[in-house]
Amino acid sequence: MEAKESGLADLPPKVLVMIFRRMPFAERLRMSAVCRHWNRLIFEHFRDRILLHLEDGKLVLDVPRGALCGDRKYANVRLIGAFAETLLYTNELRFGALRDHVRHLHLVVICLDVDLLAELLRKFANLQTLILFVENFQTNGSVRIVREGTLPNIRIFEGKGLLPSLQSLSLDQVGSTSKTGLTAFLKIMRQRNLPSVRHITMTCMGKNSNFRRNPTWLAWLNEFAPVLHSLNIDFMHSFMMARFFALNFPNLKALTLRMFALSPILFPSMDPFWPELSVLELERFEQFLSRLVSLNSLRIALRDVHFGEVADAIYSMDHLQELTVELVCEPNCANPLQLEDIWYMKNLRKLAIFCDHIEYPSVDRIKPMPLVKDLTLGKVKQIDFDTLKAVFPCVKILDVRQCPTVPLPDLAKSWRSLENLSLNLDQPSYAEDLIYLFGLRKLRVLRVFSKKGFVDRVKFVLGFASLEQLYLDGVWEGSLEPPHLNLSCRLFLNDIRF
Repeated sequence: MEAKESGLADLPPKVLVMIFRRMPFAERLRMSAVCRHWNRLIFEHFRDRILLHLEDGKLVLDVPRGALCGDRKYANVRLIGAFAETLLYTNELRFGALRDHVRHLHLVVICLDVDLLAELLRKFANLQTLILFVENFQTNGSVRIVREGTLPNIRIFEGKGLLPSLQSLSLDQVGSTSKTGLTAFLKIMRQRNLPSVRHITMTCMGKNSNFRRNPTWLAWLNEFAPVLHSLNIDFMHSFMMARFFALNFPNLKALTLRMFALSPILFPSMDPFWPELSVLELERFEQFLSRLVSLNSLRIALRDVHFGEVADAIYSMDHLQELTVELVCEPNCANPLQLEDIWYMKNLRKLAIFCDHIEYPSVDRIKPMPLVKDLTLGKVKQIDFDTLKAVFPCVKILDVRQCPTVPLPDLAKSWRSLENLSLNLDQPSYAEDLIYLFGLRKLRVLRVFSKKGFVDRVKFVLGFASLEQLYLDGVWEGSLEPPHLNLSCRLFLNDIRF
């Protein structure tokens, strides 16, 4: 389609952007090839959703002509290669076209020398987000870095560090690494070279990683501690916990912390272990939480046997606005999550609970929490909606997609003012029970998941006068072709507008 032939050439830019916004993503991206004007509009308004995927060995064939021209300003790039040398020396011109515009870089490399990592990163001086996945660090130049304390091949930008604009650093994997290689890597990534970093994610504790066993990373993390706003650590050895809990994060706003081993069945690449937290470690954990005076959001995952010992410390954080708790139990053993005393979190707005069993408080002990508007329940085998309604009377957003059974009649009776509801429709009677949702007179958003759903079974929900958005996630058969009973309701299939 040519812009002139379609009659769209003279439309104002605002109108064109509105049209593009209503298109499916693939169609919108194809429209960027019509003319430079449309290309500029699409990359100006939607570039955060466009990812350029570059993989060595496939670059010449898979990247179309013009994809890396100056008119296409990519903000998100994923680089995948077996060796850093391939990425560096075969793609020098490509990096030149990308460097000024890339804001988010996902780097996946099998083998990487620390020197080459520095050389690669300095080609993207304006990075704001870096995700790093490295299977093996080669240490050809690392010994020199450790002995001399210098960083070869690194050009410091006006004395501001290696990546002066980097705000978020994620270590997805730091694989088999010698002590020398790890020390050299951490020297490159230290705080003075990344002065703007405020968000760190560490999921890099793989099966063969020395990173998780070497306490050097604690000293590295401590350099960032005074300025961090968010921290996510997914995996820790128990003997590191006490040292980690001694760190101080005075400005931390969001913390995600996992303190249990991953299942060897679900995660066979990980080393399974079930660390027993000592009394000393639990005491230091409680002290650690008490120092997080600026924290607004806490996501914590730990063994169910330990939650009862730390529940008081968590529930006493009355400044928290968001709390997510995930309890992992050993086979044939499940300890419940106690809701008793959660009402002392007087500023809590959003709560998510993932556990097999909940120990509900007695009615006479309950103190309502009217500020909680957003509630998520996952894995819970028995849901007492009457008690939950008494504790959280003003819930507007409810997500129960990950619960094995949900009594929809009780749900609809408990919170008649629900505005946003997410369900799993794979239970046999759920499709018939959806009729009870007619009692939710203020329901605006309904999200339904199914592994094998039939559209005909949910079509009638379009008769809800208040419904504005219907999301069908998973695998669905059938058609939702218009017209509908509710013409103002927008339909989405796996988040793509229908």
